[in-house]
Amino acid sequence: MSKIFTVSVFLSAAVLLLPALPCRAVQKDGAGVSFESMKLERLPDLGIPRAGHRAFLAAGEIVVVGGHTEGFVRTATAEYFKDGEWHTLKTIYPHDFGFSLKLGNGDVLIGGGCYDDFGIGRTFGVERYDPSAHSFSSFPILDTTRALCSAALLPSGEILVSGNWYSDDAIALSDGEHAFEKVRHTTRNRAVPYIFPYGKNEAVIFGAMDGRGEMREQVVDRLHGEPFVPDVLTEWMAVQDYHA
Repeated sequence: MSKIFTVSVFLSAAVLLLPALPCRAVQKDGAGVSFESMKLERLPDLGIPRAGHRAFLAAGEIVVVGGHTEGFVRTATAEYFKDGEWHTLKTIYPHDFGFSLKLGNGDVLIGGGCYDDFGIGRTFGVERYDPSAHSFSSFPILDTTRALCSAALLPSGEILVSGNWYSDDAIALSDGEHAFEKVRHTTRNRAVPYIFPYGKNEAVIFGAMDGRGEMREQVVDRLHGEPFVPDVLTEWMAVQDYHA
C-alpha cells in the first residue's frame, strides 16, 4: 500500500475565485481575438476543509466533491454554492483523488479514489451527481480499482477512463449503463493522464507522470491503433497536475 502524497495542502480557509457575470468584451488584438474583463470576488470558506477533491460547474453552480480533510481522513461529502453560501451533501462513496466528468445531459460522473485514509489504496466506486436534484446515485463500477485516474466522454457517448496510482494502468470503456470493461493495456502506467477524444470513437492518452509520480517519456496511446511519439513531445513535455 502507498501514500498518495507525503505532504497535503488543505483548503482550511478555502478561497474560490468566481468571475462576476456578465463579462463584456473590452478589447480586440490584431488577430481579432476578443478579451473579456472579469471581476474576481472572494467566496465564503467551504464548510469542510479539503484537499484531493474535485471542483466543477454543474447547472451554473460551483460544486466540490470528496477529497480528504484534516488528518488525511477521507470525506464522503460534497458542497454546492447557491444563494451566497455552501450547502453540504452526502455522497455514496468518499472520492479522495478521484475523477469527475460532465456528461451530455448535464449530470456529472465522479469515480475512483483512495480506499483508505492517508492516501492508501484504490477503489471501484462510481456515482452520478444530478445538479437539478442535488443528489447522488450509484453507477456501474470501474474495471479495476483506480486512484488519480482521468475520464473523458467520447463523441460516440461512451465513457473512457485511464490512469492509476501504484498499480497497472489500462484503457476502459462504459456505455453509461454497464460496468467499465478493459479495452487494452497502456504502453505506460500514468497518473492523471490527459485524454483527448476525436473522430467518432477515438482518443489519445498521454501524460508526464507515471503511476509512481516519476516523469517519463512522452509516448501517446490511442484507444484504437498503435502508440506514437509526436514531434512536439520530443521537444516539449506536458506539465502534469491534479487538475479540477
